[in-house]
Amino acid sequence: MNERNIIEELMIEKHLTLHQIAKLIDYDVAVVSRVKNRIQKMSHRMAFKISQVFGYDLNEVMMIENVE
Repeated sequence: MNERNIIEELMIEKHLTLHQIAKLIDYDVAVVSRVKNRIQKMSHRMAFKISQVFGYDLNEVMMIENVE
């Protein structure tokens, strides 16, 4: 079973590139890439920005991405 990945879901569902997502949430593309590839954990701020910009439920984003 594959784990859900919010960044990948946005890329597929919204037809966005990593660069577009990074620009929309005001993050450097390198940081978004590291989060997407599970090299770096998603921050509270990034989870909040994703929920705000894309209409995701903040609690769901934090749970899926294991934000502490």
